[in-house]
Amino acid sequence: MSNLYPFPLSDGDVAKTTTDPHNLSHGSGNGEGDGMSDMTRTELDAKLGQNKAEVESVAASMRQEMAEFRSFQTQQFSSLTTTLADIKGDITGFRGEVTGTKDGLSGKIEGMRDGLSGQIDGLKSSVSTMQWMIGSVLAFLALIAAVVAIPGIDKILH
Repeated sequence: MSNLYPFPLSDGDVAKTTTDPHNLSHGSGNGEGDGMSDMTRTELDAKLGQNKAEVESVAASMRQEMAEFRSFQTQQFSSLTTTLADIKGDITGFRGEVTGTKDGLSGKIEGMRDGLSGQIDGLKSSVSTMQWMIGSVLAFLALIAAVVAIPGIDKILH
């Protein structure tokens, strides 16, 4: 049985582990082949250096992509800010136009109301005058009828 750990798992496994820090094989130490090759400290350091270089290359590439992304995002936010400022200006202008139109309409409505009020007052005055005239004519006719109804009035009038 091969031990995959560089330290003993139990008292019986002590003989199967290696004690040489420069030989990092995971084999049994007694020549049994477990499909893994022996790797020296120098080979391991070289492999780790190669892996480190690959990781640094990937990290540098990611840093570059992140910087490009930040630049793109900054441009997008700047564009959005400009667009929002333009929209705000348009809304403010529109609000001013609506306020001006509303004030103009209010003035026209006020003028029409005043004109109608004057016309209504004139009609009231005309109606009052007409009523007074009709009342006067009816009173005069009633007076004539009363005079004609007086007995012997025809002798006085001729």
